[in-house]
Amino acid sequence: MVVSRTKEQIFGFVRDNIRKRFQNRKNKFLSPAGKEVLLKAVAMAMPTYVMSCFKLPRRLCKDVCALMANFWWGESNGKNKIHWISWERMALEKKAGDLGFKDLEAFNQALLGKQVWRIGNGRSASIWEHKWIPDTTTGRPTTRQRSMCKLEKVGKLISHQRWNRNIIFRNFNRHDAHKILAIPLSLSEREDSFYWQPKAGGQYTVNSGYKLLMKQSIKRKTGNPDGASSSYAEGSPQVIQMWNTLWSLNIKHKIKFFIWKCIQGALPVNEAVRRRTVQGDPTCTTCGTAQEIVEHLLLTCPHSMNIWKAAPIQWDGAKDQQGNFKRWWLRISEARHRPEGLEHIGLTANILWQVWKERNKREFEKSDIVTPFKTIARAHKDWMEQLQEEVTKVEKSTEETVPRQDLQDQNYTNEGPVIMEIETTKEKGQHNVGIGITVKEYAWNRMTGWIMNEISLGNKVLDDALALKLALCKAMHRNWSKVKLKFCNKELWRQIKQQSPANIKMAIVLEDISKLQSLFCMCSFDLCRQEHMLVSKKLSDDALGVIVDEERLFPQCS
Repeated sequence: MVVSRTKEQIFGFVRDNIRKRFQNRKNKFLSPAGKEVLLKAVAMAMPTYVMSCFKLPRRLCKDVCALMANFWWGESNGKNKIHWISWERMALEKKAGDLGFKDLEAFNQALLGKQVWRIGNGRSASIWEHKWIPDTTTGRPTTRQRSMCKLEKVGKLISHQRWNRNIIFRNFNRHDAHKILAIPLSLSEREDSFYWQPKAGGQYTVNSGYKLLMKQSIKRKTGNPDGASSSYAEGSPQVIQMWNTLWSLNIKHKIKFFIWKCIQGALPVNEAVRRRTVQGDPTCTTCGTAQEIVEHLLLTCPHSMNIWKAAPIQWDGAKDQQGNFKRWWLRISEARHRPEGLEHIGLTANILWQVWKERNKREFEKSDIVTPFKTIARAHKDWMEQLQEEVTKVEKSTEETVPRQDLQDQNYTNEGPVIMEIETTKEKGQHNVGIGITVKEYAWNRMTGWIMNEISLGNKVLDDALALKLALCKAMHRNWSKVKLKFCNKELWRQIKQQSPANIKMAIVLEDISKLQSLFCMCSFDLCRQEHMLVSKKLSDDALGVIVDEERLFPQCS
């Protein structure tokens, strides 16, 4: 394709198409939930094809974001309403307290990254140029290449599917040498390939690329990728949990957005409007004694306090936080752990919504003040209707589904597989790991113990995975057809079951484990309690003191 004019002219249709979609009269009456769906499922999808092939001009991206922001906040009498929160902030994830809209420029770059990822693979890894050493800053050796050194490819450091320790220690400093020796080698000797570290499994995805770009953007602006300095700061575990609780509540979407506005200071109360426009009276029209800020309107205004006194639930433990709505709601959210806690939080949100609705009726329709009991009754009615609506959506079938077991797992019980119980031990500050394996051959009423000393791969999960791999290798050499491996590492068990390696090292080991597993008639992995692995634990301790693999014979199976 030949782009003969400026990109602004070529891709201007993207902006025009989105503008036309927003100008549809029906769309102007959408609720916040409807606007969110339209923005994410329609408006954001329209330029995706173009952005996956071309880098759009920054000006165009800003124009489209401005259109979406104007649509979200709405208009009145032909003029855009106040944008209480910038689009840049609303492009952050929902768990960060924002709405998860897309930053178009970053999304464009993530889409283009998909094309780059498809260009070939590294068939010949260069020792000095490529990033091939995990768990390091640059991925390259810190050792300088000597003028007389003729080593160029990583393959020259490998001999018979094992690292050549003599060559490595002769040509690299100790730090580099230990990092290299901790890299697992593939049994299949497959060609070198790229691994995308931000995504479990190593394959690049647009979503993982976008998240990485947004994280880097936040880090550049704040100097802290999480921005968390206290339990109340954005990005802290408590605040993330607060947002997750809000978005998962069984309440209407418009009430969720209302609570979001309250927390983020985006509710158009009198004081906020006065501060932004220098117009209007900031005084609370209900009591006439204080400025109408979010906390006053919803929590501390005498009329609101009477409403909370009449409520069926009391939040006495949160009264000390009523001067800050976010902290108050954060305290309320902690009730999610209590029996019926989520229901109580949901009813509280409905009460707040009724307080706001009635305030607006007094402000714009000059209606009379409603009694506290009537406010509570309305909130309770709406809340019960929502609960009933959700109940009707539940599928009629309540039959429990039983996870399908592999046919191999169904057949091995009577024929008696070889049971292998595996444990590892690593002493602090040491580079080696001890591996202990208890082997129970019930068909021959025999129990043996294997002990091995290997270079540690860096952490407990990797070392346990290495132990499984070596156990399968030995079982294959014994010509066993059915084996059952037991170990205690829950995280390793999860990664094996889901085939989702956490990093490049684990990807290599899991690939070998999967290929070895396919060589047996039956091969299964089971979690086991540590107290049931005492013999293997003792063997792994002993393994730290050996140089070559050893095998021990026990009197009989126990």
